[in-house]
Amino acid sequence: VLFLNRDGSLANVEAGPQTGINDSNRAQAGPLKDCAIKAVRASAPFTTLPKDHYDQWKRWPMRLKTK
Repeated sequence: VLFLNRDGSLANVEAGPQTGINDSNRAQAGPLKDCAIKAVRASAPFTTLPKDHYDQWKRWPMRLKTK
């Protein structure tokens, strides 16, 4: 979940539980999570979000999936 300030800057990131972890990919699970959080932090601020809809995007649930 991304928690955003009114100006689109990142207030906090909370990473939920990871799914799909098994014995063959367990070693990569932590680094993948860290990489995703780093990418979100590097992408901020999200300045194109409409200011008048702040209540809708101030808490942004996000699910990252790989294929």
